[in-house]
Amino acid sequence: MAHDLDLDGWVQLYVTISMAQLDHLIAAWTDFVRDAAMSRVSAGVNFTKTAERSVEFGMQFGDMAYEFVHRHVEGDVED
Repeated sequence: MAHDLDLDGWVQLYVTISMAQLDHLIAAWTDFVRDAAMSRVSAGVNFTKTAERSVEFGMQFGDMAYEFVHRHVEGDVED
């Protein structure tokens, strides 16, 4: 017997629950980013300066990606 599953609903529920749990664990997104970068230093994967620069570049990239998507959503793009 085949069952139809609403996977989109399950994914939304999972993301909602996960984000709610994450809000309790991490005070701010920037704290999470900093902790992730420093965990790479602790693991010996990156040097401190590399991790710091990666955070800076990541924030710049995120801002540019947000602006790009926002322009397309608003229809403010040139053909």
